[in-house]
Amino acid sequence: MSLRLDNCIAIGILVVLCFAALAHGAVESWSIAIVKLLTAVLVLLWGLKIILEKRLVLTIPATTWPLVSFLLLGLAQSISFRSASLSHDVEATRGTVAIYITVLVMFLLSTNFFANRERLRVLVSFLTFFGFALSVFALLQYFTWNGKFYWIRPTLSGLGSPFGPFANHNHFAGYIELLIGLPISLIVANAIRREERIFYGFLAAVIGVTILFSLSRGGMVSLFIELMFIGLLSSRTQAKTSIFWRGTVIIVLVAMIFIGAVWIGADPVVERVTGNNQDSFSTSRTWVWKDALKVFQAYPISGAGVGAFQTVYPRRSDYDGVYGFVAQAHNDYLQVLADGGIIGGVLALWFIGVVLRDVMRGMRSCDPLIAALALGSGAGIVGLLTHSLFDFNLQLPSNAMLFLLLCSIASFCSQKVSEQEASVVISPGPRLNAPTFTVGVLG
Repeated sequence: MSLRLDNCIAIGILVVLCFAALAHGAVESWSIAIVKLLTAVLVLLWGLKIILEKRLVLTIPATTWPLVSFLLLGLAQSISFRSASLSHDVEATRGTVAIYITVLVMFLLSTNFFANRERLRVLVSFLTFFGFALSVFALLQYFTWNGKFYWIRPTLSGLGSPFGPFANHNHFAGYIELLIGLPISLIVANAIRREERIFYGFLAAVIGVTILFSLSRGGMVSLFIELMFIGLLSSRTQAKTSIFWRGTVIIVLVAMIFIGAVWIGADPVVERVTGNNQDSFSTSRTWVWKDALKVFQAYPISGAGVGAFQTVYPRRSDYDGVYGFVAQAHNDYLQVLADGGIIGGVLALWFIGVVLRDVMRGMRSCDPLIAALALGSGAGIVGLLTHSLFDFNLQLPSNAMLFLLLCSIASFCSQKVSEQEASVVISPGPRLNAPTFTVGVLG
């Protein structure tokens, strides 16, 4: 029974991840409510498992602490006393904190239920196939677009540029770029059988083609950064592969992506890259960034409040509304500063530092699979952190959950290499049948 619950929870995590992506990123009230409900069900199943085993084994990666600290900041901002609050939109902050708690719980669930080599191997295969399936669907919808998601649901009035199941092409690219590094790293590190390499290479190439046809410039830049990351840092792994082999894998993959784009018809991609569509960062981004800095300068210590940007922004901007409603800073780093001030910025740097440390440490594993997982998760993490310079992918629950799943994979790989795990065992009593609680803290 306990093993069945364990497997059920692991499958449930994947169901939530897939649902969030297919439900347009889980940005609407109905989809957010379902994600919260499913997460609560998984927590209840975890509780039932604890009761049956009379033992709690909880793994807490080091990346948890900056995340929890940011949550505490959000909770402090959401407290209103005599109409005074750190947040300038208390209700928006409370709603955002509720979503943040759900994402954080999913992160802890992922860390604890994908905590062995075999299950991670299955997880990576699943994510690769899901990324491929999502890419194929996105291309089919792209070439048969009738103005409706899934050819059924009409888009919202004035919606910018949908792609795949996402309302914004940049968010599709952000989601899919988190996945492409995993199959490439498995090939580069020789972590899969010879007959699997061509197949996984094909899947990765299709995913790469889709990033190009999403027409997200941030996605294209991030794809380039990911390929460079894998090509350069794969030498840090203990995999017995030559520089020639690693370079050949990257070059062949780039060639496959290029050929695929040309075969489909690369004109839209070329126009997007060259800027012939009259759209540029100066018209679509920089004016928001400047005003986001004004928000930070107005509330430099603890920020305007998590989720309060859309309320505060009009007070600090000369924006005339020509480009529509502004709800985000279109830069996750500026968003953190505007929402959380210097405190939020420090916590973000702390988190990034811990994650990158885990990635670099995990790549030193003598196990090719562990090294490949660290390399692939690191590529996706770095890719999205790059994309965060131009957009707000991390504010979508779907993208944030997948991003933190990669962070949990990196933490697992680091754990296997570092041997710096501290364990605290608390026994509530001398009775033989009394439950025991084991909390593992990964440093």
